Amino acid sequence: MKQALGPLLLVLVTASLVPNVGRAGEWGIGIGIAAHQPPQQGADIEIDGGPFPFYEGDRLSLSFGSVSYRLIDLKGFQLALEGQARFDGFDPKGNSALAGMQKRNPALDAGFSLATSGRWGAAQLRFLGDVTGTHQGYEIAASYQVPYQSGRWTVVPSIELKWRSADLVDYYYGVRVSEANATRPAYAAGRATNISAGLTAAYKLTQRWQILAGAEYLRLDDSIKSSPIIEKNHEASIFSALIYRF
Repeated sequence: MKQALGPLLLVLVTASLVPNVGRAGEWGIGIGIAAHQPPQQGADIEIDGGPFPFYEGDRLSLSFGSVSYRLIDLKGFQLALEGQARFDGFDPKGNSALAGMQKRNPALDAGFSLATSGRWGAAQLRFLGDVTGTHQGYEIAASYQVPYQSGRWTVVPSIELKWRSADLVDYYYGVRVSEANATRPAYAAGRATNISAGLTAAYKLTQRWQILAGAEYLRLDDSIKSSPIIEKNHEASIFSALIYRF
């Protein structure tokens, strides 16, 4: 299970909002650690981390597990092509509560985003669909962030609403007939709307070095909470990273 890597992707998104930290066409490298509490029965807290490179260009942005290419920048609105690894899923190996379940694999989603920003903050609408044939679903997400800067510090609270199709939700949270047993009935999960809140803090050590840390809390929809393999009504993640820009 690699869901703990998810918050490291948020690190790079948030870093791009910090004013005067980097310049367009710039490479960087970070080293980070993340902890994530999955909602599945019997799942332990996942801890993962390591180095990750990234690139921020005029149009192209690359980071571990994600890519964005801006197509249009018109009157404060940006339309971009998006690609993002989906680290949802689980491996039942070593988890007795999920014995008899088949592994749920990560996927690659692609689509587009529409974003705008101003003194009031930054908003984004994103549509991503499965291009690997893994979950065969899609997700529509709307997010809002407000950076606050004071000296070397930048703090970014955020909120995001994610609407997930039934195919996506059922793949990761459903129970197939072949997986059902006396204590785990078959379950077909429907579409779901999850809401999450996050807080990231960045401290600028020098022109090139930066420390990031943050947390995210995600509230699960009833369609997910009702699954017999789910024992929590939320997911929680924390992360920290040290970033160097070349």
